[in-house]
Amino acid sequence: MHHRTSTTPRAVYTAIVHDATCVLFTAVAGTRTALIEQVAEYVRRSAYDLLWGADSVHVETLIRTGQPEAAIEHYFACVGQRWDDQWLITTIADAAPGISARLDGVVPHRTERPLTVAG
Repeated sequence: MHHRTSTTPRAVYTAIVHDATCVLFTAVAGTRTALIEQVAEYVRRSAYDLLWGADSVHVETLIRTGQPEAAIEHYFACVGQRWDDQWLITTIADAAPGISARLDGVVPHRTERPLTVAG
């Protein structure tokens, strides 16, 4: 039996959630939608313990009503007001030899405490 290998690069989507001291959550998926679902589940599980009550309820409501991206954005805008800040970094990499990853985005958080830049 002969198997053909695809020459079309396949995207790999990655998310990393970290605080000031360590990585708290990672996810890898074959589609952007699948990655959003994984990150939304992380924020759903974390919101109750790390956000103030009204923000936690809002995150849960956004997820329940089919707005996972809005829930993720709200979580990262609010996390740190009650406990420690967290940041979400996402990347897209082509799963093909010789192609490197590129930064897709960093979810913004409260502007009064911006992420420091090493250097």
